[in-house]
Amino acid sequence: MKAPAFFMVGPALALLAACSHSRSGESAPGAVVRATVITVTAAARAQSVSVPGVVIGSEHAELASSAGGRVTRVYVSAGQQVARGARLVDVDPAAGRAALAQAQARDAAARAAAQQAARDFKRYQALYAEHAVSPREFEEVQHRHATTVVAAQAADAMLASARAALGYAELRAPFAGVVAAKNVRSGDFAAPGASLIVLDGGRPQVETRVSGEMLREIKPGERAEVDIDGHNLSGTVIERVTAADPVTHTHLVKLALPPGAAVNSGAYASVSFVVGSHAALTVPDTAVIERAGLTGVFVVDDKNRTHFRMVRAGTARGGFSDILAGLSAGERVVAAPGAEMGNGTRVQAEPGHG
Repeated sequence: MKAPAFFMVGPALALLAACSHSRSGESAPGAVVRATVITVTAAARAQSVSVPGVVIGSEHAELASSAGGRVTRVYVSAGQQVARGARLVDVDPAAGRAALAQAQARDAAARAAAQQAARDFKRYQALYAEHAVSPREFEEVQHRHATTVVAAQAADAMLASARAALGYAELRAPFAGVVAAKNVRSGDFAAPGASLIVLDGGRPQVETRVSGEMLREIKPGERAEVDIDGHNLSGTVIERVTAADPVTHTHLVKLALPPGAAVNSGAYASVSFVVGSHAALTVPDTAVIERAGLTGVFVVDDKNRTHFRMVRAGTARGGFSDILAGLSAGERVVAAPGAEMGNGTRVQAEPGHG
């Protein structure tokens, strides 16, 4: 079987050995170098998965005009801090007023019909008691009375809705916060229900979406690493939605950020969740060095002499690096080799912890 390409480095190691003995300051032949030596062991390492997210506020609102209309003025810009009740957008109320007038007319007509039906019903009740009208005639009047009552109630509700919609001609901030998005300019036509202003307030949070498999590993109160613009923060899971999005088949997860976290609403976030663990060989970060363009460690043999060994290093966390290839459990390596360390250097081993 062919040797893996990773270990076919004979010429490079020969060059490394030649270079290691030509450097000034290295130990003379026969000299002993004191060095901390550790034994490589397998340790449990957390296995994490990173997913993208976005910063939002704990209070979040998308403001729209119910009736729609021409935007006459916009008072704010994206990123602006606003107080509760601050005026944000004015929409021409003409459409709302027209809708209100129509609702008022329908309500008046429905009320009049209901009142007439009520009078007819009362009259027919008396006639029916005297057997002056047939049961069929009485039932028709009774049905008309019930129908007009329902129609009048519906007209009242439509009128109340039209009055409320007219109130949205002036959009005001429902809470103090920052304008996360401004989706409209003066002169634009605002369609009914279209988002004009997005407002974020309260404490900053991060929203992300994960697969169903990941969701099973994520628990409320669990902590996760959050990277926002190069700043590492600790997030706490405060909400997980078990219902999946019908389009993406992913689940919403919300994380609270530490109080006072200086992050901007709408900023991109990378969230790392721990979803398990795996056994990995680890060595101190200082043991992994680069010589002649090669990454490796100095392995100490049973005669306490060092040999440079190429390795493939993985994730570095907490001062230790995973070793994916090149070492075996039980081997000894120099914890922090100095410039004087080379192939064949004899060391006086000082035990360390792997």
